Amino acid sequence: MVMICAGLSLTWCWLLYRAVAAEYRYYKAVQTLLPEVWASLGEPKGVRVPWVFVLPKTTRLLSAIKDEVVLELAQRHHRTGRQFLLFVITTLVLAILVLKSGLM
Repeated sequence: MVMICAGLSLTWCWLLYRAVAAEYRYYKAVQTLLPEVWASLGEPKGVRVPWVFVLPKTTRLLSAIKDEVVLELAQRHHRTGRQFLLFVITTLVLAILVLKSGLM
């Protein structure tokens, strides 16, 4: 049981690190490669950065980006986020099923 929890914890940490790193690379690419877009976003700093990227007004602006590097980083950011959420949801559902079945 301890090994399973340790494995799940390490997997969770690894997936979280991947998601955060991909998110950071995406934000930095927009900031450095597209300074005009970054300026139109209001040049957010600190904890405001992720929130600016999910506002409806700014998602329209970000969807108009044509830069290949930024688009690839955006896709990687979304993919790693989905993978992290899928892991969390799957782990929770399996834990509920195991606990309800009385195997533990």
